[in-house]
Amino acid sequence: MAEVKNKVVELTEPIEFGSSVVGKLALRPPRAKDLRYLAPGALDKLTFGEIMDLAGRLAGQPPEFMDLLSVADTAKVSSAVFDFLSDSGQKTS
Repeated sequence: MAEVKNKVVELTEPIEFGSSVVGKLALRPPRAKDLRYLAPGALDKLTFGEIMDLAGRLAGQPPEFMDLLSVADTAKVSSAVFDFLSDSGQKTS
């Protein structure tokens, strides 16, 4: 079984958060603990909020940070989350 690696997303618009400026996010592969809060069968119909909450968990960032992402960066981060889920054999549509 191939090891799933972190996905690094370069932000188009770096975010000033606290005392630092964040220019990229490293998302780790999801684990069962990250999906525990989802309803059974929810992976193929995640809401936008659930996608962003999951992305924040994988990046180690709080919701307040994730809310500051630009639309373009939100799309890139969401795509990385879906890549992880599709790599795991889960149906996402």
